Amino acid sequence: MGLGRGRLSIMDQLVDKGFIGDSFSLCYGGMDVDGGAMVLGKITPPPDMVFSHSDPFRSPYYNIEMKEIHVAGKRLELPDGAFDGRHGTVLDSGTTYAYFRRDAFAAFRDAILSAVHFLKRIPGPDPNYNDICFTGAGRDVSQLPKIFPLVEMVFNNGKKLLLSPENYLFRHSKASGAYCLGIFPNSEPTTLLGGSFHVGFITFDMSISTTDSNLKSILKELTELISEELEVDNSQVCLLNVTSQEKYYLVRWGIFPAEPANYISNTIARSIILRLRDHRIQLPERFGNYKLMEWNAEPQRKLTSWQHRFLIMLVGSVTTLILSLSAIGIWLVHRQRQRQQTAYEPVGASIPERYLQPLQS
Repeated sequence: MGLGRGRLSIMDQLVDKGFIGDSFSLCYGGMDVDGGAMVLGKITPPPDMVFSHSDPFRSPYYNIEMKEIHVAGKRLELPDGAFDGRHGTVLDSGTTYAYFRRDAFAAFRDAILSAVHFLKRIPGPDPNYNDICFTGAGRDVSQLPKIFPLVEMVFNNGKKLLLSPENYLFRHSKASGAYCLGIFPNSEPTTLLGGSFHVGFITFDMSISTTDSNLKSILKELTELISEELEVDNSQVCLLNVTSQEKYYLVRWGIFPAEPANYISNTIARSIILRLRDHRIQLPERFGNYKLMEWNAEPQRKLTSWQHRFLIMLVGSVTTLILSLSAIGIWLVHRQRQRQQTAYEPVGASIPERYLQPLQS
C-alpha cells in the first residue's frame, strides 16, 4: 500500500510536501462489519484509544512494545520478553492472522480451550491444516463475549487493549455457528499481529448431466455464467478439473483474486460463500441437471522461506531453459540460411578456364 517506513512511502512524500500531518490511521471492519477506514494525517484521538511506543530504529516494520497477554483476566505464564524477540511485536496489515512464538501460542491455546471446554471441537475447513475450531456458539456474533473469554494485550507502559472474541476468531467456512482460532504458532521469535481475514481462493464442485458432444462448449459458457452469478470478473473463474462419472460429470471450479491482488476481500468472499452455501446459482435449463456438491474457502497463505527459494530456483531454471532453447533455435536458423546461400554448380555446366599463376622462383 506504500505506507511503510521510508522516504519513498506515500506517507513520507505527503508529509514532506506539507499536505498532511505526520500520522495515518487504519481501522478494520469486524466479523459482521464490512470494509473499514483509512485516514491520512492527524486526527483527534478517541478518549479510549490505547497508545504504545514504536521503535523505528529496531526494524523497518511497525513494531509495538507488548509485555504480556491476559485471557479471562489471568496472565499467561510466560518468561519475560516472550513478545519481544527479534523484531518485537509487529503490526502487519497484509498478514491474515496473528502468529505467536511457539510457547506463547501453546499457553494462549490452552487458556482458550480451558475457558470453552463445554464447546464441541470440530475439524477445520481445510483438512490440510490443524485448525482449532468450535461449534455450538451460535451465529450471533454479538453473543460471542458471553461464551468466549475476553483477551487483554498489556504494553510496556501499563496500558491494556481489550480484544473481543471476534478479534481472535474467524468463522468456520463450512459449518454454521462454528468458529476457529485465528492465532497460530510462529517458528520465529517475532510476534506478528495481522489485520483481517483474507481468502486466497474459493473452490467448489458441480455435477452436470450432459453428453460428450457438447461438454466443451457448455464448460466455456458455464464459466461466463458463473462469473455473472457470483458477480466476479470472468478471468477470476477457472476450470480446475473434470471427472467423468457413470451418468454425469463432476466439475471443479476455482474463484481466484482479481489481478493484481493476491487475496479476495472479506466482503466479496462472504458474498460468494453465501451464494454457494444457499445454492443461489441459477443456470438455464439447456444445461440439463446440475448440482453444487461441495465448496471450500482457502485462506491466504504466505510462502515459507523454502517455498520462496524453490520458486526462485524454478523461475531461474525455466528462464535458463528458455534462453538456451532460443539460442539453439537462432543458431539452427542461421546455419540453415548459410546452407541455402551456398552456390552449387550443376553437373555438366560449362566452367570458365582459370589460369594458374607461375611460381615465383
